[in-house]
Amino acid sequence: MDCKKFENKISAYLDETLSDTEREAFEKHIETCAKCSSETAKLGLILSEASSFERVEAPESLWKGIESELDAAPASFVDKLSSKVSGWKQNIDSTFRLPAPVYQLAGVAAILLIGILVGRYFFPSTNGDELAQRNLPAHKVRMVTSRTDHFVEKSKVLFLGIVNADSGYVENSNWQTEKSMAFRLIEEASFLKDHLGEMKNERLKLLVEELEMILLEIANMEEQHDVENIELIKSGIDRKGLLLKIHLYDLNENHIAQHDRQMDVL
Repeated sequence: MDCKKFENKISAYLDETLSDTEREAFEKHIETCAKCSSETAKLGLILSEASSFERVEAPESLWKGIESELDAAPASFVDKLSSKVSGWKQNIDSTFRLPAPVYQLAGVAAILLIGILVGRYFFPSTNGDELAQRNLPAHKVRMVTSRTDHFVEKSKVLFLGIVNADSGYVENSNWQTEKSMAFRLIEEASFLKDHLGEMKNERLKLLVEELEMILLEIANMEEQHDVENIELIKSGIDRKGLLLKIHLYDLNENHIAQHDRQMDVL
């Protein structure tokens, strides 16, 4: 039973972007695979909770303010981005009267706003000429790209589960599921770092290394009542802006996929 093939399609299944044949094969698989069924349910719950809150539209002035502040900020893009995020969230808080549950997603909203503007800065698309210059077989590039997508997606699901865990779960969970998942992802990170280095994709290799650091912390958690380490892990995810970086990666990959589909049509 090839679970990896189906795990890579969980997001597409929940987004309803699979073809009829793919959807039927996926549903048939999760009927008999408890592991894939559980992971599909977990990600579906996260997406359902996030989409259940009231949508608040930001005024056009906020978009223009973000663009002007980015243009006026110092030369180091990474530094100016991190210094602006906190201020933008405070401005949203003071400008809009949001229900408490909606405000809890302010960080996510900030990520979405920033991601639309700067995603391609962090992860510029790699065109065919650049790949040809690196002299790598196309099938190898596709394989590494697919496994990187899977690694980033699984890391995102794991991090979101920990960041959004309530106090009762934190105090009573033995974290075995999370630790096992972290161990598997750490093994995959080792493979990806070697091959991304060969592809000269240093930015993506750095993202994998940053995710790996948090995964190591998760893998080494105590099995119960490890509240202190959980808070350190949450702080590390926030401090390094990992959910932001994952979102930017997703934006760039979606852009590349859309471009490739357009080229196929042509």
